[in-house]
Amino acid sequence: MQDTVIQTNKENDTTDTIETHTPVEEPVVVTKNGGVTKIWLLIIVVILIFLAAIVGYPFAMELLSQIETDNAYITGHIHTVGPRIAGTVSSVVVNDNQLVKAGDLIATLDDRDEIIGVRKAEAHLAKLQKEVSVAKNIVAFASSNAQYANKTANASMVSATHSIAREEHVVHEAEVGISVAKELLTQREAELKKTELDLHRYSALELAGAVATENLDTARRDYDVAQAAREAAVNALEQAHTKLKEAQSQLEVARAQYISAKASGDQAQAANQQIGVNTKQKISQEYSVHEALVDLDNAKLKLCYTRILAPIAGRIGRKTVEVGQRVQSGSPLLAIISDEKWVVANYKETQLRDIRVGQKVKFTVDALGDHEFAGRVDSFSPASGAAFALLPPDNATGNFTKIVQRVPVKIVIDASTPESFKERMTPGMSCVVKVKVH
Repeated sequence: MQDTVIQTNKENDTTDTIETHTPVEEPVVVTKNGGVTKIWLLIIVVILIFLAAIVGYPFAMELLSQIETDNAYITGHIHTVGPRIAGTVSSVVVNDNQLVKAGDLIATLDDRDEIIGVRKAEAHLAKLQKEVSVAKNIVAFASSNAQYANKTANASMVSATHSIAREEHVVHEAEVGISVAKELLTQREAELKKTELDLHRYSALELAGAVATENLDTARRDYDVAQAAREAAVNALEQAHTKLKEAQSQLEVARAQYISAKASGDQAQAANQQIGVNTKQKISQEYSVHEALVDLDNAKLKLCYTRILAPIAGRIGRKTVEVGQRVQSGSPLLAIISDEKWVVANYKETQLRDIRVGQKVKFTVDALGDHEFAGRVDSFSPASGAAFALLPPDNATGNFTKIVQRVPVKIVIDASTPESFKERMTPGMSCVVKVKVH
């Protein structure tokens, strides 16, 4: 076999063929410039791959260290504002999308009925306060009279008690005097009878001449003396009876005075009880005054409720209130969206393995282009979104199909975010959230 080497002549573009006698199995075609080109191309490709690896490594690591979801939205506090009392809207001082501060006036209700209610409550309070003042004067006057009556009755009862004791002693002395007078009368009657007998006896003896006339005169004188002593004893007994009657009369007077003093004491006790009743009535009226004060405060509060104020600072939205509209207590008039906003990212339950509270977050808002905002994981929802649904799924019945659940994760926006961007973020805007887990 013969080997053939083909060479190219660049100048005349001809090929010279040289025949040799070296045996080869297959013909080999060698191109000098083509081989060099392939080597350089290979080197360039290797270098490009190496550079791509160096440049792409951080991006790849960053991609692997982040958990991303586009099921995320901006949310915030949406405060529904409504009246606390029923009424007719008299004025509306805000417009849609207007910024308001906490305490700013939003609308007013017709306050004429509430003003009348305040005046009525004030009049009722003044009336009750006057009644309480009169009741206090009555209690004070009655207390003073009752104290004087108690002192007078007590003094009268003490005096009557002493009088009764004194008159009872006088009655006892009179009764003793009657007994003495009776004994004396009995003695004087006995003496009179004796002298009478002696007089009769001496008279008979004197007629018989047995005794002298002087003895008869003596007996007659003794009889006269005994008769006078008897009359004196009779008079003394009568005087003793008179004294007893007078003492008994004075005793009855003293007892009547005691009964009158006791009646006065009972009246004083009744007056004290009446004072207690009046005091309770006064206390009840004072409670009524307190109730009237509460009613007045309530009327004033209702009057204040005719001015509907912004509960927080924010932006007006969903405004439906108009002048002349009849509104009921609690009916929604408009909403105020507060300046505080955050992101709620609904991550799959399989993505929560490496997410922790406090991890850094980057997110973009569809409405704000590709600008990337910073934040951090604040908290996790205590249940999945399906668990909070109006009709949560019941996996215990029927055929079961496993569905990956999503759990809301709250992400707070970094405070360094420019206010110009925060103002453009509104609840409901879609976001793409990336949580850095490594």
